[in-house]
Amino acid sequence: MKPTTTPPSAFTLLEVILALAIFVGSIAVLSRLLIVGGEFSETAEFEAQAWLLAESRWAEIESGIRTLSQPGPFPIDEAPGWEWGFEATAGSLPSLYTVKLFVRKAGQLPGDAASIELTRLYFDDSSARSASSGAGGS
Repeated sequence: MKPTTTPPSAFTLLEVILALAIFVGSIAVLSRLLIVGGEFSETAEFEAQAWLLAESRWAEIESGIRTLSQPGPFPIDEAPGWEWGFEATAGSLPSLYTVKLFVRKAGQLPGDAASIELTRLYFDDSSARSASSGAGGS
């Protein structure tokens, strides 16, 4: 009887090159995913910070710290490099305004990742209060 030869159990050069190509390709894809994930994380951080700053500035308008006659833009002291401002448009009712407030990184254009706009209706009762106090003061 003839002895049977068993095939060698070692990897061939082609198998090693193919495995190496798959490994390098997967490393390239994973590194790109990490870069994209970091960019999205930074964008989300900027948007969250911008929304918090916008809500804080809106509270300044509502509380009367800022009046509608001062549209800005203003630097934000607690967030260096950020600025905010607004545009107030008179509505159809007396003392009712549409206020478009923006917060952005200084030097950024509207629509960039570090820029948001917040539009709300605002009833400016300061003119109503001054009219009623003038009428009742006689």
